[in-house]
Amino acid sequence: MSLRILILLTLLSAYAPLHAALSPEDLKKLPPAKIEAALPNEHPSAYYGYAARLFREGKEAEPEHGSER
Repeated sequence: MSLRILILLTLLSAYAPLHAALSPEDLKKLPPAKIEAALPNEHPSAYYGYAARLFREGKEAEPEHGSER
């Protein structure tokens, strides 16, 4: 492994904890307003976790503006 790749991997692993990702527990417990404010910066899987919560609560996930056909 070259030194450049090793340095790059070290820098990327150091950055990872700085990104405050929503955990599955956050998706279950945080107020909807906080989750919805954070979703645009999250991994797409967070949308599915939040949609599952809304479904369990008897609500439907509303499409974002512009996604209607």
